[in-house]
Amino acid sequence: MSDPQRLPLLGCGLVVGVTGHRDLRDEELPGLRAQVRAFFLALRRDYPGLPLTLLSPLAAGADQLVTQVARELDVRVVAVLPVPAAMYRADFEDAGSQALYDRQLAQCQVLELPLRHAGDRDAVERGGRARDLQYAQAGIFASSHCHILLALWDGEESGLLGGTAQVVSFHLQG
Repeated sequence: MSDPQRLPLLGCGLVVGVTGHRDLRDEELPGLRAQVRAFFLALRRDYPGLPLTLLSPLAAGADQLVTQVARELDVRVVAVLPVPAAMYRADFEDAGSQALYDRQLAQCQVLELPLRHAGDRDAVERGGRARDLQYAQAGIFASSHCHILLALWDGEESGLLGGTAQVVSFHLQG
């Protein structure tokens, strides 16, 4: 993993953040991949002199899909992890998304965000509100440090702390 103090996150270039649903429908995956690919190719066409960087929490679903397409196109990816990498791995519910997380993590620069409740690491590990705050922090970080936020989202409010709707709202309204 990279040392966050020496990680040149933004430098010069065009930075894209990603947020999106975890439960993408299998029948929609090919179309979503094609749209994401077209999105990155359009950015390259429209801004040929700017290197692209993707900020991705690598969560299952949308984040992993966008990260996969970005890596196929040799887009630099910075993994913005809400909790330490090993702790985060436990959040992936199935072996396939865990394996993809491991592969993607190895191909990215990594920024592990600090624990908001560092004195109560156990609370963050257990889940609940302390863990949700970490996810919200990752969404806010990506939104605050990108030029464009790519959201794979159905437009529905979920009310979830750190969820896609909240990240999009933060990006649009601050």
